[in-house]
Amino acid sequence: MNKKVMWIIIVVLVALVSLFMYNQYLAPQATEGEKAVTVEVIAESQGIEKIYDLNTDAEYLYDLLMEIQDDVKPEFEEASFGIYITGLEGYTADEAKNEFYAIKVNGVDAVVGVKELPVVDGEVYRFELSNW
Repeated sequence: MNKKVMWIIIVVLVALVSLFMYNQYLAPQATEGEKAVTVEVIAESQGIEKIYDLNTDAEYLYDLLMEIQDDVKPEFEEASFGIYITGLEGYTADEAKNEFYAIKVNGVDAVVGVKELPVVDGEVYRFELSNW
């Protein structure tokens, strides 16, 4: 077997094992049961400032948004890296103005998207219209 092919196989195997280990041990984990959380939607330029105090069984933030979709009216777009929020409360972020909805958990930028972000009791999830 050619050394180049062997190295490619080794690299692919290491990548797969690393992904598995991340998902098993390092990725944020959801918990079952009822949680009390706060969802804030802020778009100052549009005069939108909504705060929702909620009790939910949702395990991930995406599921929570689907539970309250009649109130927050979420809009999503799918990309190669997953889905992201393009609109809330009837306002769609304008790409021409470099707008996007930033997600913060207890004031800290989220490091994963809405489908991977677990809902944790007592946390505040803030969606804030921002610019690049």
